[in-house]
Amino acid sequence: IISVLTAITAIAECAPYAFNASGEGNKLGWGERAIKFALDAALLGRNTRLDTSRDDGDDSEDSDIDEESPEKNGRKKANKKKKSGVSVHCQMMSEAIELLVTHIRSTVVSSRRKAKHAELDSPSSTHIAEVFSTLAKILEDGGVPPSSVNGRYCKTSQDRAALRRSAAINLLRLCDSGLKLEDTYLTSRMWHVLSNVLLDKDASVRDSVAEELSFML
Repeated sequence: IISVLTAITAIAECAPYAFNASGEGNKLGWGERAIKFALDAALLGRNTRLDTSRDDGDDSEDSDIDEESPEKNGRKKANKKKKSGVSVHCQMMSEAIELLVTHIRSTVVSSRRKAKHAELDSPSSTHIAEVFSTLAKILEDGGVPPSSVNGRYCKTSQDRAALRRSAAINLLRLCDSGLKLEDTYLTSRMWHVLSNVLLDKDASVRDSVAEELSFML
């Protein structure tokens, strides 16, 4: 699931118009289904049981393999280091966040350009508002997404820190001045929640958010 979400995120960044394709018999297309899964199932836990069919123990095996093989890309190595000790479910939720935010950013930017693809529509205001609200809620709850309120997932401090980092960075990306979304969707409460991340107890969260802010300046 993680690999599939990563691949779909890449498509969302490069070809957002592909998400407008409908399925057979007027059913939802694969793009819309992926967005629905990322938000409704992975993050909000609506009517779907999360199951990666993989034990968290597999993560340690992957980490051992990564340590034995030299990384060609320094940034990729840093990202893998940050993910060490993070559960599969947490990684899936982080990728779901990346997909949702990348899709919104790419679609909004592309739809405002001179129509190369006339069929491209911006995400609905309801969808954008729900993504803003969900990311802020994850931060407000200390790194626990709504789908995990029963404590089944994101039990460790590493998991919760990883989710806070992902939520904060991507909420900042939605506030990019070029998107012009923050005035409409970022409430004063969300601003307060987001600013508190700079005081997060986990240094990796603080550093990542500060780094993202520096990129936006």
